Amino acid sequence: MKNHDIFEHKDISPMLLTDGEPFDHADFVYEIKYDGARAFAYLEDGAVEIKNKSGKSVTKAYPELSGLWKSVKSTAVLDGEIVVFSDGIPDFAAVQGRWGLTDPLRIERASYKKPVTFVAFDLLYLNGENLMRKPLIDRKETLCAAIEEGERLKISRHAEHDGVKLFDAAVRIGLEGIVAKRRDSVYKPGVRSKDWIKFKALSDEEFIIAGYSPVDGKITSLALASYGKSGALVYRGGVAATLGTDAEQRVKGLPGGTSLTSERADTVWVVPALCCAVKYLQRTENNTLRQPVFKGMAPAVSPEECVLR
Repeated sequence: MKNHDIFEHKDISPMLLTDGEPFDHADFVYEIKYDGARAFAYLEDGAVEIKNKSGKSVTKAYPELSGLWKSVKSTAVLDGEIVVFSDGIPDFAAVQGRWGLTDPLRIERASYKKPVTFVAFDLLYLNGENLMRKPLIDRKETLCAAIEEGERLKISRHAEHDGVKLFDAAVRIGLEGIVAKRRDSVYKPGVRSKDWIKFKALSDEEFIIAGYSPVDGKITSLALASYGKSGALVYRGGVAATLGTDAEQRVKGLPGGTSLTSERADTVWVVPALCCAVKYLQRTENNTLRQPVFKGMAPAVSPEECVLR
């Protein structure tokens, strides 16, 4: 690569988001929260380098992104998300399937079968100039002017108003959620602030407690299950949980049950007699839960009501 300052500082830490509830405010703009892998794209004439949010180069894992340099007339560093679109909707499971691939043939096959797209939502450097101290809205305008979209590179557009309506629309079509960003915010590498706020679409559901994992005798996580169409218990993943004294005693007092998966070697399996409530983002392809959050016990729900939806 050419000797530009931007390529001498490749370990940029991503600006981080806080959690919040949907709102409308004139000081913020709103954009879709794409369900993929956060990454930086370093682009220069004839060269591309992709780094994940930890600063590790993942360029070889995404050969379909090797032509991104053609979309910018000068050097640039983009902050964005690596996404696989399935029928126009981000498919996290497909992106997840690319992680850890090292065999060139498998990588090449995956790049044709389910190619990724880099969705850029911020421009940090352009032609050697550091733009991070400029207001967000200026960086976004420069991004749209400097980048030419293509099959493998898209720009994340934003809405000036109606954050609540955009969130509701995102939920209806099955998106992860949206992000509110303060119009005049500067880019703060590695900082989690209320300048960037994410609104995530979480689902609520009750599950059977099929087992638990103890640490020093105290329950730290639960194994979840639901009944499938055949009437058999189906493992739904685990969730970190802190139980009250009474609830912990009830769970520990259950008779031993049957193991539902080999993934949890440390689990004490119990009979399906108690239920709990869990929030989660989405389901994976094998019906386990993404980003589950334990809400509490569900004493009014019987195990028979917990059926795989």
